[in-house]
Amino acid sequence: MASEALVQACNVLIGHSAVRTTGERSVGASSTDSWRPYLVWAWMLTTFANFRVRSVIELASGDTFDGQVLFQIGSWLCFGVIAAWAVLRGRANGSLVRRGPLAWYAGFIGVALISAAYSPLPELTAFTALQHAIALVLVISLGERLHDVFPFVLMYMLVNWCVVILGAVHVNFGLAWITPPELSQVWTDHEEWRFGSAFGHPSQLGIVAATAAFMLTRRPKKAIGRGLMMMLTVLTLLATISRTAIAGFVAALLFFAAKKRLVLVLCLSGSLCTLAILVEPSRDVILSYVARGQNADDIASLTGRVPVFEDAISRARVHWMFGQGFLSSRVLLLNDLGDGNGTVHPHNMFLAAITGMGIGGAVLALGSLISLFAAATKLLRLARHNPSLRADALSCAAAVLPLAAFCLLDAGFVAKLNPFVLLYLTVAARTQDVLNSIGLSETNAL
Repeated sequence: MASEALVQACNVLIGHSAVRTTGERSVGASSTDSWRPYLVWAWMLTTFANFRVRSVIELASGDTFDGQVLFQIGSWLCFGVIAAWAVLRGRANGSLVRRGPLAWYAGFIGVALISAAYSPLPELTAFTALQHAIALVLVISLGERLHDVFPFVLMYMLVNWCVVILGAVHVNFGLAWITPPELSQVWTDHEEWRFGSAFGHPSQLGIVAATAAFMLTRRPKKAIGRGLMMMLTVLTLLATISRTAIAGFVAALLFFAAKKRLVLVLCLSGSLCTLAILVEPSRDVILSYVARGQNADDIASLTGRVPVFEDAISRARVHWMFGQGFLSSRVLLLNDLGDGNGTVHPHNMFLAAITGMGIGGAVLALGSLISLFAAATKLLRLARHNPSLRADALSCAAAVLPLAAFCLLDAGFVAKLNPFVLLYLTVAARTQDVLNSIGLSETNAL
């Protein structure tokens, strides 16, 4: 009975979205309409949530193995078993990690795991690196679901909306992590209200929404359903007031509209934005929204990022060869002002990688992002001669821009595993899978 239960648990993820690896192509082995993978995703979301708030000092020096930590460890052990099962049963598409962005990413995981040997918190470093490795295996085992991930993103957004709405109407069921709007700073780290909850920081929610907006290519098929989903996605993005995510979204939107030759949309959008800026009442509202209650000095310092950058660069000069350990800045705070008042990551993927894993980790992390850009560019070029690929090519290329913005002005994927990292892996795997399918088609034609 125990073995049957284990088999059933493994098949929850891979049995109903299985793929057979045939050369370089992912071949769907069964229907992608099963609801069971969504249960696994819901389970995974609970491991990302922060049901209690503790300072980094408490996490580093106190008893870290409380109920939430034990639940996370137990859950990811189960996910590790599922990932191992996927590999043993041949469900994982190894061609996705032999070349391209995920090949670089696999190297990054290896260096991160090695850095646990000299990290100030080796347990956290090793556990997080293994999480990244498990997530990579699970993503390359998705098969055809790589091209239909919006339902998973929709679940993530709806969970946060439900928690925020419950807090707004003061229905918390006795749970301390369902908070009213006036206590939103517990989850957002800002005095002014921003959309966020125990399940998602505004920056994470914003960049996931900005990226996912360009991945709605297959479902729902009806225009009204697509419109409602797009409206929810944009509303989530705007509610987070994440300037990085909004900038990435705008850049991707302009790129998307230009490639689709939507000249009328571009002109209309530009005219409305110009009019809104010229009219004083609307201009004041826009400036107030963008400023988020910050003064000119705060904005000039990139919301406090400049001193963090300076501290990270000074550490990189000293520890440029091996770094101080993956996620070491969660203990060795950046711009530390005492009493745990500091920053846990340098708000830049390259700096996060080089301070944590040295020049080797930084090159691998940056190589993954550059490789993703190169793959998306190549896919766009090939799609010119293959109309059936244009939708996927444009979607992949547009999704890369918000991802790049988050890597430039935040930690990117050099961080604790979170929905953004999973989305990065999915975009990279999806892009490489389409390229592999083109290569297989050309080989068969010969």
